[in-house]
Amino acid sequence: MTWTRHDGNSFGIQKLTDTSYNLEVTGSFIMPDKDDTKMEDSLEKVPTWVQRFNLTNLRPLKKSDSQGVSATDHSLLFYFGLDCDGNRPTDRCIIPSKIKSLRIIERDNWEPGMAASLVLVGHSVHSGWFHVEVNMFSEDSTDLSIRPTLSYWLAGRNTVSEAITRLQNPPVVRGNRVQSTEPLFTEDGDLANKIELNVGVAMFQARAVSPLVLEVALYEHLNVSNELQAISMAKKGVFTTDPLDVSRWMLDKENKFDEKFNNIFKLHSKRKLKSSDLFSDDDCEAGKHALSAVLGGIGFFHGTPDVGDAMEFQNDSDDSGVPIGPQSSTMSKVVREPISLLCTTPSRTAFPRGFLWDEGFHQLLVSAWEPRLSIEILSSWMSGMYMCGSDGRRKPKQTWSRKKTSEETQACCGGGWIPREMILGEEARGRVPKEFITQRVNIANPPTLLLALESLLMRAKLHDINPCSSSNVETCTVLTSDQEEILDFLHGTAPALHMWIQWFLFSQRGPSDVPGSFRWRGRSAADGKLLPNTLASGLDDYPRSAIPSPLEHHVDLLCWMVKASQIMSTVQSILSIHRSSGRNSLDQGLWTTDYAALAVSLAGKVDELHWSEKYNSYMDVGLHSETGSLQTDVLIRCTRGNSGSTVDVAIPMSVLQTKQIPSDYCPPDHPNPMYPLSDGRGGLMTRQRFVSDEDSISLQHVPRVGYVNIFPLLLGVLSPSSPRLDAVLNQIEDPSLLWTPYGLRSLATTDRYYRKNNAAGDAPYWRGPIW
Repeated sequence: MTWTRHDGNSFGIQKLTDTSYNLEVTGSFIMPDKDDTKMEDSLEKVPTWVQRFNLTNLRPLKKSDSQGVSATDHSLLFYFGLDCDGNRPTDRCIIPSKIKSLRIIERDNWEPGMAASLVLVGHSVHSGWFHVEVNMFSEDSTDLSIRPTLSYWLAGRNTVSEAITRLQNPPVVRGNRVQSTEPLFTEDGDLANKIELNVGVAMFQARAVSPLVLEVALYEHLNVSNELQAISMAKKGVFTTDPLDVSRWMLDKENKFDEKFNNIFKLHSKRKLKSSDLFSDDDCEAGKHALSAVLGGIGFFHGTPDVGDAMEFQNDSDDSGVPIGPQSSTMSKVVREPISLLCTTPSRTAFPRGFLWDEGFHQLLVSAWEPRLSIEILSSWMSGMYMCGSDGRRKPKQTWSRKKTSEETQACCGGGWIPREMILGEEARGRVPKEFITQRVNIANPPTLLLALESLLMRAKLHDINPCSSSNVETCTVLTSDQEEILDFLHGTAPALHMWIQWFLFSQRGPSDVPGSFRWRGRSAADGKLLPNTLASGLDDYPRSAIPSPLEHHVDLLCWMVKASQIMSTVQSILSIHRSSGRNSLDQGLWTTDYAALAVSLAGKVDELHWSEKYNSYMDVGLHSETGSLQTDVLIRCTRGNSGSTVDVAIPMSVLQTKQIPSDYCPPDHPNPMYPLSDGRGGLMTRQRFVSDEDSISLQHVPRVGYVNIFPLLLGVLSPSSPRLDAVLNQIEDPSLLWTPYGLRSLATTDRYYRKNNAAGDAPYWRGPIW
């Protein structure tokens, strides 16, 4: 469903058009403002939230299809999870430890037009006695064989995804091997009104003719003393809210959303790019949808992330050239502990987790709409930082935890690290491929959170303020409440930001003989791709150098370090101005870096290390060759003793002609080769990779044109007076390279990897598509 309105707080509208079933579904929710509801009767209670679903026909249909079944008979399932704390024990989450009572009650009195009504009564340590009221409204059916029904299923010990799987694939009995279960549906197709033990998911089914309205409301902290009283009130509908009141509240919220959108973005008074036309009503509506999609994707997650040691992959190494692998895994450890995270998501249903570098871009928009919400999200990410400490030995063992450490122990391993992906809780883990779940403490992601911080600081104009003190009461500037909140956030977050950037400068530095260079960690020649991915950069399959090595250095990462240093310099400057306000972030011993000088120094390295006179472009540096051939490899499975742990690696096809696969082809942590993998069609699973001609391999600028080349411009590192500027602009404006009427291609059309899959099933991501 597409969000058409969402205020990021207490109101939203979604629409789904389903032509195959001739349906338009409008879903909406509201958390009423208790001051605005104007309810005076003490017996009535404002709901915590209300969700409403309207089902209507797109076009009139015949009363029945060829099978004689009513064409307007629809079934709508609504469900929600009674979640654990995100750390499910091995014997599954036992809900009754938090939910003491759950009962379904059929109401005695119905509102006019109401077809059916149920109330879920429960008691929680968090909410006290609560009701979840489910009401269905439907027009009378002229087909007497169809009657409105409202049924339910309270599923035991299930996550939402597990409950849906049970619904789609009910257990079957094979002899005595599978325990017999009651059917989940009746013969008429309704839920079987089952209440299982240890309920984890509540599901309701509304079935009636269209138009159909299902309304679900939660009432918490009811003023009742026991279960009998709660049940009695449920039967009488004491806490029922008039649907007309709900409609009025929603209309008021929608009007406030539209007014706020127009005041902030002022699209009606702005002209389109390279056009004299103002933005139309349709353009503004599209903008509201885009903003609502971001705000509607905000979610809260809790759980213990799977964080691993700083092991890199085969053919990768540290700055001294010493390979990092399983043999060095004992040099550090990670303390596992739960994390809570409020974050935006690309799609909360498909990607229910936080993505670090995506977040910064999302917050550029969120901070313009609601700075307080953006501050809360940024604070949530920073609170998930892992600090590096030492056990005090001569060769200190790195310990990564979320406890604060001293500057001395930070120096041994470089400050603070934030996971690239925050995969928290059972539902989130179930949506992530196994190979991407573990986050390594040496793998970075671009520090885009600083872009959102910079945007907040620019809007607050804290640079232009003369803060008040005892000596300038008459001439000082009194901060607004918004400025005070941003300044408090800055003071509280600045030390962690400093530690984060120090971690980048320490852990992502390039070859030791190339000072000022930086390298994304985690590239592996054994990842089975046509060219090794660079997941840490965010530009996953963007083609880098042909051969991963510790000698390479990346122009985009250097530009990120310049930009980060510039923003941290701004932070230092603002905090210096406001030191007299009693806030002492600069006095915590964490600000020994002169970020202004560092930014200037690193900016000079961009030209020195990454400008190619030969190609008249900024480029990565790495072991590379443009000449070579495509080689077909076979995937084999490797294991680690009897642990059951396996990994799949690619080996040359010719190796299979030997009687036994040499163990050299398996990684050191899974040294035992097992067998080649089948493609499921009678053949072997294969992958292609580019093999460079060895005679032509050299450390060189990687001749490629795409997003990476223009990072000096994108991040403002390139000066307007730079002699390189024209060359960068020419790359951007050339239709055969990056320019299109709809945005810039991520890779030039002239590149050999343009729109090429990086592996079977891996559609091109950063190889041409516009971002």
